Amino acid sequence: MREMQPFTIWGAEATLAQVRGGVFAVVDEARCPRIAVAPGERLDTGLGFAILPFTVPGKVPLYMEPTNEGELALGVEGETTVGLEIEGDGVRAYYIPSCAGVTDALRARLDGADLMFFDGTTFEDDEMIREGLSPKTAWRMGHMAMNGARGSIEQLAGVDVARKVFIHVNNSNPALCRDSPQRAHVEAAGWRVASSWCGPGPGPRTRSMRCSSAGCRANRRALTCSGSRAATGSRAWSCRSRNASLSTPGSVRSSS
Repeated sequence: MREMQPFTIWGAEATLAQVRGGVFAVVDEARCPRIAVAPGERLDTGLGFAILPFTVPGKVPLYMEPTNEGELALGVEGETTVGLEIEGDGVRAYYIPSCAGVTDALRARLDGADLMFFDGTTFEDDEMIREGLSPKTAWRMGHMAMNGARGSIEQLAGVDVARKVFIHVNNSNPALCRDSPQRAHVEAAGWRVASSWCGPGPGPRTRSMRCSSAGCRANRRALTCSGSRAATGSRAWSCRSRNASLSTPGSVRSSS
């Protein structure tokens, strides 16, 4: 945007309506047009694959929530929570970063896919409350937990997908820690947890340092932490509390 390179913003009308004014007005619509795409409308990217948006159970974004909590609809389908079907050259993949429930229609859609990236916000529905990080459950934030009878692992257990990867993982989620029992549970169920480390081996070497991350401050309990600094200068933290292992690269609070 800084160099005024043209690009197109595609989105559902409900989303585009929120980015046509205010701070988003700095993006010149003449150079960066907004194009509405309805759920179920297939887009040919011209790059050898097509994208099909579809609705999944969720809720409106936090900034669109009604003042009266009782008026908030949870687990409903609408344009504000969508997944993407990406298909090309005989390969079918899905990108679903936010989902509050698995319906029969969603199971049927996913069945037989080659790859699925799915909402992995929390491991337990109430982990943000138990860790003192938020008064909200995953369900209240419009997400499914990984674990439990209503969790994504159980709800998607019978769906035939070649590779299943959790994304959008909150940094309160102990499944981020490679040596945690939660990670072992996830992997035993045939899932992987996405990682920002793309190099060979287990990742950059760590060195012990005093933890000053938001996760440690928010927990207000004794934590043993180690940090790592990559070549880019970014810092990642790995912390253990008495309740669970936490990976806390920055703020631990979800904005859902």
